[in-house]
Amino acid sequence: MFTTATIIQEVMEIIILVIAPLLLLSGFCTTIDIITSTQFIEDTETVVSNGSAFKLSFFSPADSTNRYVGIWYSIPSLSTVIWVANRGKPLNDSSGIVTISEDGNPLVMNGQKEIVWSSNASNAPPNSRAQLLDSGNLVLRDHMGEHSTSFSFTFAKYEAQHEYSYRHPYWRSGPWNGQIFIEEPEMNSVFLNGFQMVDGKEVSVYETFNLANSSIFLYYVLTPDGTVVKTYREYGKEWEVTWKSNESECDVYGTCGEFGILNSGNSPICSCLRGYEPKYVEEWSRGH
Repeated sequence: MFTTATIIQEVMEIIILVIAPLLLLSGFCTTIDIITSTQFIEDTETVVSNGSAFKLSFFSPADSTNRYVGIWYSIPSLSTVIWVANRGKPLNDSSGIVTISEDGNPLVMNGQKEIVWSSNASNAPPNSRAQLLDSGNLVLRDHMGEHSTSFSFTFAKYEAQHEYSYRHPYWRSGPWNGQIFIEEPEMNSVFLNGFQMVDGKEVSVYETFNLANSSIFLYYVLTPDGTVVKTYREYGKEWEVTWKSNESECDVYGTCGEFGILNSGNSPICSCLRGYEPKYVEEWSRGH
């Protein structure tokens, strides 16, 4: 005969048997959004931003066994890499880790404890931790979580890994008037783009943008040939290139030289302002 006490006991035992494995499993499935000197990540592990917008982990490009550390959208259908740490020095196996160095900088090391990439932030706080934000930025914070230093893809200087390394302007947006770039009105501070000019003082003056609509995904890429490409996607749709800095010869800075006029409808496309003559007549006659 079952008493109330025995029924309650049996029910509790069943609950424990069901819940205990779930609790144990959840301990292995928790995600982290920070990296410290003691809480580093190995090749098979992933850092996910608090709102699950972005993730950071090791990956291999298609048709390659090289291992890189990158940040990309965590939504599977948006799996686009937007920043790579060790793009110039890939790992050749899965023994790498991402950790924080003694001087407070995030770094990538191979299995031999050799540094293949470091943020090299001169103002990294001691006992710092790197946190991946829902903006996609990886920031350094001190142990109190107060001081922060951004060094991620948004603020990283472009380092030409290819043959494209000219020392003169190739394209320019025109001056920033506080609302738009004069020659590129699409790059403005309103509507979807939310561009803002930031004075980095000791670092540099740099540009940021924040999207007003969370269902829209957008990023800019500087290609090896010197073109800035804007790629846009609405949730549930495909990626689409909506703007390029260099659509034609007219967009290349100084194509016709000083005091030159460019008209793509003419042949040759360049002509001199009234009162001026070509400086190099032979080159001019060749259309150069």
